[in-house]
Amino acid sequence: LVEGSLVRLRDVFGVDYQDDEDLAAGLKMHIHSLIERARNQVVMEDIFLEEIKQNYPLVFEMGVCITGYLEEELGITIADMESGFLALHLGAASERLNSVRKYRAMMIMPYNQTFFDMCEKRIMEMFRERMEIVKRCSYFEETEVKRIAPDLILTTTAIDHALNILTVPVSVFVDSETEARILEALNKLDKNRFRLEFASHMGHLIRKEHYHRCLTCQTPWQVIEVLCDGLWREGVVDEGFMDSVLERERLSPTSFANALAVPHAFRAYASRSTIAVARLSQPMRWGGFDVRLVMLFAINESDQRMIKIFFDWVSNIISSPRQLERLTQECSYEEFVERIME
Repeated sequence: LVEGSLVRLRDVFGVDYQDDEDLAAGLKMHIHSLIERARNQVVMEDIFLEEIKQNYPLVFEMGVCITGYLEEELGITIADMESGFLALHLGAASERLNSVRKYRAMMIMPYNQTFFDMCEKRIMEMFRERMEIVKRCSYFEETEVKRIAPDLILTTTAIDHALNILTVPVSVFVDSETEARILEALNKLDKNRFRLEFASHMGHLIRKEHYHRCLTCQTPWQVIEVLCDGLWREGVVDEGFMDSVLERERLSPTSFANALAVPHAFRAYASRSTIAVARLSQPMRWGGFDVRLVMLFAINESDQRMIKIFFDWVSNIISSPRQLERLTQECSYEEFVERIME
């Protein structure tokens, strides 16, 4: 079951955890307990479910995906909150996987070797999970910097250059101000990386013919039917796509916060990746939230990377109430795309 779960995650999300022994051990113990709870009809209290769902939507989706797989294999019904507990294991695994993708830093310090070693050691004690120092120099040389092409430069002396590389002044003693500056720089790099990925992958997916400016429906199922029908008529998805979306909805409602729902399917792919959007004429109860904006995404099998990018965006938008409120306000297709790309 553990092996099958990890294969399912790889097939659906394009993320391979199969070499993570810690994750496999954790899932083995959890699935064993999960089966016992399901057979004995014991339901655990969902203390963290909504918090996990809102703050970590991607790993929650992975938890739901495993829950669906286990229901298929075992022929049993599994409680909704189990997805949240599975997500805890997957979140830790994601942190381990992401830690491999570190930012590359160049360090410039015109002092002796002892100071250099001390400063580097202190910085790496704080940030080794997010960056690595790939080059140490005593002075700034533009040709060498271009050759190394670091993500950021850490320097103990003032440097004036025209290169598009984030440069952070640091203290040789690595005080609290230095720590704050490096943290701010890394967060900025994260934001820039995400913005570039989102703009290059997601901006073209929302098409005018699949944008509903003011949709009137009575239930979430009617909204899903309207959006899926439009995609089917355009030849984007096949007739069975809507059933897959409804099956995902059965496992756990796809409303991630007040105002927003993101219905989708597992292992049902589109001929081309598309996001269908509906702004509802009236707020609708969807799971535990009142939803005004629905974004149904259909992903081509070759575009699995977009699933992570989309849910990263969902996480960002949920944590920004002002931007979420702006997205739900009535507007034209062109205005909506502009707001998405902000």
